[in-house]
Amino acid sequence: MKKQHNASSAWRRWLRVGASWLCIILAAAALVGSVMARYVRDNVLDTDRYLEIISSLPADPKVSKALGQFTADRLFDQTEAQDRLQEFLPPKLEVLAPPLVESLKERVAETASKLVASDLFVQSWTATNRATHQALMRVAHSEPQTDQAAMPATTTLRLGDLLTGARERFGGDGAVLGDPQKDRLAEIRVDLQQSVNQLRSSVSIIETAATVLPIVFLVLVGLAIFAANNRRKAVGAVGVVLVVLASCMLLVFRLGSEHFLANIEQSVYRDAAATVYEAFYGNMRARLITMMVVGILVWALSLVFGPYGWAVRFREMLHIQKSARYHHRSTHH
Repeated sequence: MKKQHNASSAWRRWLRVGASWLCIILAAAALVGSVMARYVRDNVLDTDRYLEIISSLPADPKVSKALGQFTADRLFDQTEAQDRLQEFLPPKLEVLAPPLVESLKERVAETASKLVASDLFVQSWTATNRATHQALMRVAHSEPQTDQAAMPATTTLRLGDLLTGARERFGGDGAVLGDPQKDRLAEIRVDLQQSVNQLRSSVSIIETAATVLPIVFLVLVGLAIFAANNRRKAVGAVGVVLVVLASCMLLVFRLGSEHFLANIEQSVYRDAAATVYEAFYGNMRARLITMMVVGILVWALSLVFGPYGWAVRFREMLHIQKSARYHHRSTHH
């Protein structure tokens, strides 16, 4: 009977340990989802916070330089520009075409960079992004019934029909395109209703997760501590999990950003991408560091209340100091 009782007690003990660790693992998963969802809700879905992040980006020298370079790259086809310039140059001066085109491209990039960094552009950039973001959020939070009747389910842009109509309008030769020609032309098909539904469902999921997952995390942590045989050790395990999770997420973000930036060949674009990434990632890093600090404090408190000699002496010292202060106040009264 005694052996059977011991076996039953050991089985229940291991069952409680397993249940406690299962709750801790599920709580860790809920915490990761909670951190990500709350970050997106607070920094991407909130208009004021989103504008706070992006409004100053055009004025940053690295970003304005990259935008200027991008504008010049879009405006200039190096080979085409050289060919056109060589048509106007005498044969003996054709060798000057490449440096002239490069110089002109640099001037355009410099001018565009200054324009992007100007106060007027920054104000326009901020106003445009505010209006766009607010419109998207209004659509995302609207009821499906309010826009389904007014919005076409699908919008199709047939380039072949547009080109045929243009030729007919201006009386060009060959005004009507044949069906094979129309089929070869691109067709742009936009499912507006599907895009709106995806936006609405994504925002709803993020906002729900940002609200529910923190509660799920706290409930699972409470269950883990309640189910544990040694609740002090369970509290310490929760603290360790917080530290490990925060450290792993910081490492993943760092390695992911390094890999992403390494794939950008031109340094001007790589520097701008790093600036934009840092603008958005700074808040996430602060959250993860805070989570790590909380984990360290929780783990340290679990040690302070443990049976270790130094912990017992520390608690006795605090008790003595508390008693001395109480005695001091009593004698003065």
